[in-house]
Amino acid sequence: MRGEESPGDAVLPQPNVADGGTPSVPLCVDLDGTLVKSDTLVDSVLVLARQNPHALLSLPGWLIKGKAAFKHRVTQAVTIDVSSLPYNQPLLEYLVQQNAAGRRLFLGTAADRRLAERVAQHCRFFQDVLASDGSHNLAGENKLQAFRQRFGGAFSYIGNSKPDLPILTKCIDPMVANPSSGLTSGLRLAGIVPTKIFRDSVPPLKAWLAAVQPHQWAKNLLVFLPLLLGRIWSWPDPLSPIVAALLAFFSFGLCTSATYMVIDLLELEDDRCHPLRRGRPLAAGNLSAIFYVGVITWLLVTSVVLAILLPHVVAGFGPALTASYGIVQWLILYAISTIVYSLVLQRIALINVFVRCVLYIVPFIAGSAATGIGISNSLTRIRHLLIAVAGLLTITLH
Repeated sequence: MRGEESPGDAVLPQPNVADGGTPSVPLCVDLDGTLVKSDTLVDSVLVLARQNPHALLSLPGWLIKGKAAFKHRVTQAVTIDVSSLPYNQPLLEYLVQQNAAGRRLFLGTAADRRLAERVAQHCRFFQDVLASDGSHNLAGENKLQAFRQRFGGAFSYIGNSKPDLPILTKCIDPMVANPSSGLTSGLRLAGIVPTKIFRDSVPPLKAWLAAVQPHQWAKNLLVFLPLLLGRIWSWPDPLSPIVAALLAFFSFGLCTSATYMVIDLLELEDDRCHPLRRGRPLAAGNLSAIFYVGVITWLLVTSVVLAILLPHVVAGFGPALTASYGIVQWLILYAISTIVYSLVLQRIALINVFVRCVLYIVPFIAGSAATGIGISNSLTRIRHLLIAVAGLLTITLH
């Protein structure tokens, strides 16, 4: 849901006194990772996955025709909201200042022209756009040649990644925005010091901690409930069920983080238009969507491996848990329920309550399966506990 104030209304800062650079030299600015902290092509594919998932089947065919054609087809298939993109704010301030000083600004990008022109129109200070056109991919040496044809050898450039290195080594007043380690190393080897560095990011560790949302693991503490209801402290060998519950907890925890990160991917554009969720690491452009997918894959694989190995690991502690079973089926149900609930069902009142109950019950059932503690006995004790709590509340209220 959008607020009363569109995100685009607050993107552009007010111009101040121009500083730095060579005003007589045209300034060319890269788009992906530079003017915008994210990759607009990846953003477009993610929005396409949410709006028209069937179109994803066409992606391999588009890609076979080349990068430029692929970008063109994706841009035709989906229109992303350029006003909500995560712009590099320090760079925006600088560009507004340079524009106020009368400097000519150009958007030079490997993104498709249709998207680049929409970004330029939104920013309002670019005089022209140089971009990929469906036939030619304007990146690296191709971009350098296009700049030379347009400006000769007199131009400045702002980039962010290693493909920008050939341009930055040949331009006047090279500048970078959130430079990658590859670009930084390349510039150092070439003996080039950027005249300006525009940083707009957060520490990676902080961003990843926010992305995996460890606080969401709290609901999975219910896997330990069968241990309490089964009174394992009176068992001759309580270590086995404790290990089983711990493995189940970490399996469900990793799955929880992965599912919420999948939701971040699918709700990317909605999050960017939301006054609070726009600060999430992926929506804010502080983490790469490609790395996001890699981390999700690792989390899910590790979660499933723990679930599969759980009975075998526990069996190594002795025969105490001969009734311990795998929890893979409960893990799958939990992951699917969480994603469907977050994307669709939470908007339906009655179903909302039912699915939330399921999301709390599944870890409890999985804990019972993992530890081998009978669910009927546990439920009986839960019923007695609820009756006792209700009685206590009744006495207190009266």
